[in-house]
Amino acid sequence: MNEEAAFAQLYRSHYAQVRGLCRHLLGSPARGEDAAQETFLRAYRSFASYDRGQPFAGWIMSIARHHCLDLLRRRSTETALFGTEADEAAGTAA
Repeated sequence: MNEEAAFAQLYRSHYAQVRGLCRHLLGSPARGEDAAQETFLRAYRSFASYDRGQPFAGWIMSIARHHCLDLLRRRSTETALFGTEADEAAGTAA
């Protein structure tokens, strides 16, 4: 089995679990779906460095967790700098 086929099988086996974690951490089905897709894209790009002696589930979930935490940090920073959409709408209405 070539690497692409192997990765495709791992994707099918683990996607629901990764999406569930992302949805839970980000609090949104749409954001969770996007984060899960990005997680697998990142994993695919670094698949050659994956240690096949280690469980894939732990590796992919770690990538997902770190990606979601980065998104949450970025959202927190953006909110602190620019405020929320509700704040902006209230300012515009005034």
